[in-house]
Amino acid sequence: MKSFLGRIVAFASVAGSAAQISWVKGGDGSEAVCAGIDETCSDDSDVAECTRVSFGLCQSTGEPTTYLTQRVLGFALTQGTDSQYMTGIELLEPNPISSNGYLAYEKALVAGSGTFTSLHFSSGSWVGDNPETIGGYIGTASYLMQGGSISTDVNDFMIPVKAGVPETFVAGAFKFSLFGFTCGSAFSMPDGTTYVGIRTSLTLVTTSTQVVVTYNGDKSISTIGTSDVTLITVTMGDKIMELKFPQSYNVGDLLNGEASENNSKNIVKIKVAQVPSDPYSVYVDYLFAASDLQVADKYFVYDPTVTVQTAVSEAIMY
Repeated sequence: MKSFLGRIVAFASVAGSAAQISWVKGGDGSEAVCAGIDETCSDDSDVAECTRVSFGLCQSTGEPTTYLTQRVLGFALTQGTDSQYMTGIELLEPNPISSNGYLAYEKALVAGSGTFTSLHFSSGSWVGDNPETIGGYIGTASYLMQGGSISTDVNDFMIPVKAGVPETFVAGAFKFSLFGFTCGSAFSMPDGTTYVGIRTSLTLVTTSTQVVVTYNGDKSISTIGTSDVTLITVTMGDKIMELKFPQSYNVGDLLNGEASENNSKNIVKIKVAQVPSDPYSVYVDYLFAASDLQVADKYFVYDPTVTVQTAVSEAIMY
């Protein structure tokens, strides 16, 4: 059986593929993007179930036949360098409070002058035994432009974050963010902590025999090693879907629950590894510098993007 990075010869089922996904279409034509969530998430669900987000190229039926499903699997404080981070790790457990919630979403959201509509959903978890004393929140938010366009420098979820240079999003644009903040009257980062890590997974779901996935243009899961990931490319015949990973993230102060404009940037470390016994899934680990999060009321936000386009280079066709 080929790995996630090889040509998919046959596909029967993968973990989570039986979920009841509610799909929403963004854009029109051959490069329209569909995004979906599992609306069955409940208060007694776990983080991985409720942070499941799927996205792919729409078909004429409106539902993609090839797509990626992302989940947030866990959070950790790590020690060592970015290439040694698994040698010293302290897992952060989601807080068991019944109101943790995990998931919220809005469809056909109209904002501003009403020149666009979008799908917005966010999910995450409080961490720590008592976040009022020592803890934090770590989550993800996703956005799909259903129609129209918008130019914005604000990312608005649990904390509205001024992101810097305005970006323009047109119909079919899909974006997701990873974010978190520290909290608690006695918050302190444990000595020796080098990174705050978020482990996610990406699962390929497809009925096609002509799908290829590569990393950083030409790497496989067996050759990328501990190099930082900047690009994941899914080639589907004459279409490619790209996940682009900028190498910096925003970090700053929270003031009365809102992000201050006095923020800065730091370098994110992104690593991938094959999920054991699952050739269709990979771990994607995001490492954020613990030096940025030493006290309470600090936040971080990271924003990858997803695009679909017609393949333009024979070099990526295998």
